[in-house]
Parts: sequence; C-alpha cells; structure tokens
Amino acid sequence: MTLNYWGTQDATNIDERIRDWYDNTYLPTVQYSPFLLSPNPRDIGVGNASVTAYKSILLRNGTLGGLLNAPFTLKASKNPYFVTKTIAVLAGGSLTIDPGVTLKFKTGTGI
Repeated sequence: MTLNYWGTQDATNIDERIRDWYDNTYLPTVQYSPFLLSPNPRDIGVGNASVTAYKSILLRNGTLGGLLNAPFTLKASKNPYFVTKTIAVLAGGSLTIDPGVTLKFKTGTGI
C-alpha cells in the first residue's frame, strides 16, 4: 500500500484509519510508508512514518496501542486504561505496569 495519497500528511492520522495487526493480531500488518504528500503523483513529495517517531503508546484519543521504543510507565492513578490497538515493545522500549493498574483490552488486541 505504499506511495498512496491519504488526504493528509499526518502519519498518525493515516495509521488510525488502517485496521491491521495493531487493531487485531489475527490481521496482517499494513505497510503504508512511504506515502504521497499530494493527490498528484507527479508532485515531488513523499512522507514517511518512522518507527523512531513512536515513543509513547498513549494515542490521541486517550487509549493505548501501537509501537513503543522508549521507556513508558502505566500509573494506577490513571485507571482504567483501554487498549484499542496491540502494543508492541521494540528494541530500546520498556513497559512498566505499576501495581493496581487495570487494563481493558479490545477483542483481538494484546501486548
């Protein structure tokens, strides 16, 4: 699915539109990067979604999911946490879950 125009240059917005492994581990992953920055393929401009951009699994809507490549801690004071996309801890990442944390998982998601 690379070199498509998604109507935006925001990689997070594009990722939120795709239903794949991060939503349900029974689905395949979708590679959408690099992507076009304009609907005209003759325009020079390609965007990239970089794994190094993912340092938090806290999504814009307050739920959890995605790639983690830096230390991240879930605190009991912010309970409950809703996991709406699978969480994958990459090299350089760590996930600390404090005692008393409650995680509620959408069907098909996990860590």
